[in-house]
Amino acid sequence: TFFTSLAFAHWQKVYNTSRMIQGRINDFCMVLSMSADRMDTTLDTDNPATTDSTSTTYTPQSLQLTTTVTRLLRMSHTLFWAATPTTS
Repeated sequence: TFFTSLAFAHWQKVYNTSRMIQGRINDFCMVLSMSADRMDTTLDTDNPATTDSTSTTYTPQSLQLTTTVTRLLRMSHTLFWAATPTTS
């Protein structure tokens, strides 16, 4: 039971750390997507599912920024786990 409790404690630490990182990445991406510039586009008015004739999409600069930032966040998250020492 000693080794089982140590293994469980290690698993719990890794799990909690990964959930904290996931939460901060989510927070950062949410702020980024809310702050990115948008432009109006016209929707298909023949489609009954749409209630209004305009929608928004990212400007080209905002699209490039959000794409770059999400790519770098994924890379940094991967590098974090690659640099984390393991017990195996």
